[in-house]
Amino acid sequence: MAQNCAHWSKAHNPYCMYLRLISVDRIVFEGEVASVRAPVSDGQIAVLPHHEPFASTIVPGALVFQDDTESMHAYAVGSGVLRVEDDTVSVLVDMAEHAVNINTEATLSRKNALEDEIQKLRAGWEPENSEILMELEDRRLRETARLSVTV
Repeated sequence: MAQNCAHWSKAHNPYCMYLRLISVDRIVFEGEVASVRAPVSDGQIAVLPHHEPFASTIVPGALVFQDDTESMHAYAVGSGVLRVEDDTVSVLVDMAEHAVNINTEATLSRKNALEDEIQKLRAGWEPENSEILMELEDRRLRETARLSVTV
C-alpha cells in the first residue's frame, strides 16, 4: 500500500511535497501531494518528493497529481512554467481546468471546428494570416489538452 501524506507532521513528511497550481486568474490548487506528472516540451515529467531542483516549460496537456488522501486529480493545462525546489512544485499556467468540469462533446466539437478553420487557412495561405493561424493552433492545442483528461 502506498504511504499517504495525512498522518505525517508538516515538519517531517517524507512521502509528500507541496503543490501550488496557479492559472492567470486564480489559485487552482494548493496542498500536499504524493506525486505530480506534468506535460513538458519533450514529453512528461514525474515529480516525487525529494526531487532535485528543476525548472521547465509546460506545454498544453494533462497535469495529474495524487493528493494527500491518495485521490488522483487531472487538469487540462495550457502553456506555462514548472519549478521544483525544496519539496515545493510551483506550476504557473495560462489555463487550468479540472477534468470533471470538461464537457467532452462540446470540446470535441470546438476542436473539430478549429481544425476545419485551420485547414481552410492553410489551403489559401497568405502571409498576413500568420497570427490568426497561430492563435487558432493555440486554441486547438488547448482543446486537445482538455480532451486528454476526459474519460
